[in-house]
Amino acid sequence: MDFEYPRHLAELALRNGARHFSLVSALGASSKSGVFYSRVKGELEDALRAMNWPSLCILRPSVIAGDRQESRPLERLSELLLRFGPATYRPVVAGRIAAAMVATAQREPRGVTILESREIPRAAG
Repeated sequence: MDFEYPRHLAELALRNGARHFSLVSALGASSKSGVFYSRVKGELEDALRAMNWPSLCILRPSVIAGDRQESRPLERLSELLLRFGPATYRPVVAGRIAAAMVATAQREPRGVTILESREIPRAAG
């Protein structure tokens, strides 16, 4: 699901004339990672790059902050603790991620744009 759904959506969008695609990936995503989640996210990033999108934005937030319907106590604890950590690991509010996606899509920069966690709030404007 973490790989197939977004990859399939990207294929459909590209096939139907979309010129830009944005993906919320994860901090530390790499197809060479020993961590399953990070590896799957990295493999997805690689698959999207291979599609040769005219404009592709990959956002790699740390912990995504905000209200959720389901209970995720460990994520909530991480969010609270990381607020005081280095900028690279600080939580990013979901609304700021969405705003960065929209701002980047409107600019439609050529090639691949990677927005690491600390860069997302600035890209949101």
